[in-house]
This record gives sequence, structure tokens and C-alpha cells, in this order.
Amino acid sequence: MIYYSHINEDNSVERHILNTTSYEDLFCIAGSGERLISLLDHSSLKRIHIIDNNLEALYLTQLKLAVLQTFPVATYLNFIGLSEGKLDRIMLFDKIKNRLSDDCVQFWQKNIKYIRKGILHTGHFEKFLSNVRPLLKIYLGKYFYQCFSMPFHSCKAFPNIRWALLRWFFSKRWVHLLAGNKDIAFVSKDGQQYLIPEALNQTLLEDVVNKNPLFHLVFNGHLNMMPKEHLPPSFNYEVLNKIKNLLQEGNLEIHYYNQDILAFGKTFDFTQCGKCFYSLSDILSFVNLDYIKKLFKTIQDRSQSSSTIVLRAFIRNRVAEDQHTELEMEFGAVKDLSHLENSKMYQVYKIDLET
Repeated sequence: MIYYSHINEDNSVERHILNTTSYEDLFCIAGSGERLISLLDHSSLKRIHIIDNNLEALYLTQLKLAVLQTFPVATYLNFIGLSEGKLDRIMLFDKIKNRLSDDCVQFWQKNIKYIRKGILHTGHFEKFLSNVRPLLKIYLGKYFYQCFSMPFHSCKAFPNIRWALLRWFFSKRWVHLLAGNKDIAFVSKDGQQYLIPEALNQTLLEDVVNKNPLFHLVFNGHLNMMPKEHLPPSFNYEVLNKIKNLLQEGNLEIHYYNQDILAFGKTFDFTQCGKCFYSLSDILSFVNLDYIKKLFKTIQDRSQSSSTIVLRAFIRNRVAEDQHTELEMEFGAVKDLSHLENSKMYQVYKIDLET
């Protein structure tokens, strides 16, 4: 199953951190591929290691990169489904098959309907949103959508009571289950589901709707109303053109690994790596802090040079203050950069590991 296919994190945070120092090796959990793409134009990168224990996430990322490498940026954005226009996506897929692994081609041939629709809309999370969004539009009414074109406090007849009730409903685990959301990151018994509507409300109150791609995705299903200057880096024309050129020139060595990240760390040969940057996404949605400690220790012990790790937490296994202190005592400074995250839903931490 492809769990996420669209933007589901504010990937400008990792990009900001990466661009403060020179790195030669990027290790990235694939996810939807969008966070990875936002990092690929870093000037000193030589090797890209894309890791995910979900094979279909690797197929999605591989397809996105192959299309970006082959076609103009405008065609790429149309192919994935960000922009609209007449396009024969199947014909384009046929043209880039030779850039894909055989098993990747077979997967997409079996799921050709996803390509026809636009691969940004194929994830479980995106399908869940598309199922509930029509009901949200009816329930909230037209006055809610003023917030996309004006400051929240200027909105007239905003449906405050309905908005409050909606936030209450979606703070409950059973509502997500009833609505068909099967993602453990959302429906686990130890998840703090209330943080999702809380983050959406914070976005409204702080008048930063146009900086939050997830707010647009949840309620509109697209990013067409976001100002260009606030679009995620992975949808930015200038960024994508740089990445396209790097891919075409063969300046990036790209490897895919269908592995658990800890198992990968225990077996990977780090001897040829330079300074490393790790983008681990919201791995804490699926593992606990003990796992993270083992991972950090493995990287620290086996790496040949210093490493920077960016770790996210969503609504499950969030890092408490005492755990933050615990990590610092064992691995050095753990910098909390959550305030930079425009979706308001994630904790984001930067850890610098010395060998």
C-alpha cells in the first residue's frame, strides 16, 4: 500500500537545515518522495540513499524522479497531478520505462489507473481525505472557505460552532476509524489525535493558512490557492529545474533499499561516505524511543564521519521533555526546530552525531 503520495510534511524545514552545511551523502526515508525531492539540489551531494521498508513507497519515488529527469518541469507537475491540463500520462509512462527497475515497471503496469489519475492522489491518506472532503464542504459551508483569501479575523459569518464541533469529532480515534483511515500514525490507541484539529485551528488563529500546505490539502484537495512563494520546495519550478539538471548530468548517484532503517544501518558499508545527512521523517509514528537510540548508536559507531539527523514526531510517540533531556545526555545537543514547521503538526529535532 502507498500510504502517502502527496506533500504531508513541511519539507522546507529539512531543506533549511541541510543548506547550512555541506554534505556528501543523503540518507532519506522515502515516504511520498516529496521530502526527498526538496533536498536533492543541495550543491555538495554526491550519493543519495533512499530507504523504506514499504516497497511501494520506493516505486513511487523512483517514478517521480524518472519523470522529472526526462520531461520539462511543467510536464512533470502535470504528470504527478499537481497542475491540470490535457496530458496523456500513460504515453509518458511508456517513454520512461527504461529508467525504472523491472519490478517498478510491473507494479505501475498493474496499477495503471493511478498513473492515469495522477500519482499525487494515490496514497491511502489522500484517498481518505478525498472521501471525507465533500462532507466537510457541505458541513462547514461556503463562509469557512473565506479563510483561504483573507485573514481569519476578517472572515464574516465564519461557522465557529461548526468548526469547534468538527475539531472535537476529529480529535477522536473512533472517528478516524469510522471514516476509513487505517494508518497507524492516525488511529493507534496511544496516539494524540486531538493534536491534528488543534494544529489546523492554530493555523487559522495565526493567519498562516497560505503557508500551510496540509491545510490546503485537507480542505481543498490541491495547492492551487497557495501563493507561489509559499509552495513547498518540491513543487517549486526553480528547485525542480536544478534537480532535473543534476539528474540529467548524472551528478547524483542514487540507490534504493527496501529495508528497515535500523537493519540498513547495521549492514551498510559507510567507508565510502563523506559527511552524512539523515532525513528520517516521522519515524516515531512507527517505532519507540528505544529504537531511535539504537539507530543513533548504530550510526555513531559505524559512520566514518560526522552526521546530522533530522527526526520528526507526529501524534504518536512524541518526544516529552524528559526524553529530550535523555537524548541529549546520550548523544549531545538535540535542537528543537518544531517552530519552523508550517503544518503545526510535527515535532522536528536536529541531532549532530560525532563519530
